[in-house]
Amino acid sequence: DGFMVLEPKMIAKRYLKSWFIIDLLATLPLEHIMSVFTASTSQFQFRRMLKILRMLRLGKLAKKKSSGGGQAVASNALRIVQLLFMFLMVAHWVACVWFYLGDIQTTSTRWLEADGLAQDDCDCLSEQYTAALYWALCTMTTVGYGDITPNTTMERWYAILCILLGAIIYSSIFANVNILIQSFDSLGQRYRSQM
Repeated sequence: DGFMVLEPKMIAKRYLKSWFIIDLLATLPLEHIMSVFTASTSQFQFRRMLKILRMLRLGKLAKKKSSGGGQAVASNALRIVQLLFMFLMVAHWVACVWFYLGDIQTTSTRWLEADGLAQDDCDCLSEQYTAALYWALCTMTTVGYGDITPNTTMERWYAILCILLGAIIYSSIFANVNILIQSFDSLGQRYRSQM
């Protein structure tokens, strides 16, 4: 409500009502505990979701940091990290769909086949994801080395969509990063202009 609470009991009570359960579940080594009972750890996607939920706290922290005048630099740095994290999350989603497109098609010209990463040739999911993320980042940043290319019509249409999406996201995120970096020294610039 705009008041700073300094009493430890009230702070603890509020924390127990808000973020404690998410923090607790996200920090427990559930994979190790459950591996004693079962051989599969694929059931623990929920725990990863909890860790992502903890990232929501960064937004709340940024709002608190930006309210203090002397802490604007820390707030700007945190905002830059958030923007970069958002860019990586979009790249992750683009990579997942790119992999899915290569996986659901049955033609021998799909990108997974062309790069020797089909299930028959490669049973390492991490190699496939790495290649998909590499393609997504190259496409979204408009670098496009061309070593992983869309080969089917469906892949080409998705690549066109990703190029447009990437141009919009890349320009808007990095324009904001540029503005935030320039504002790091805004107080110093004001001081020098008054001299």
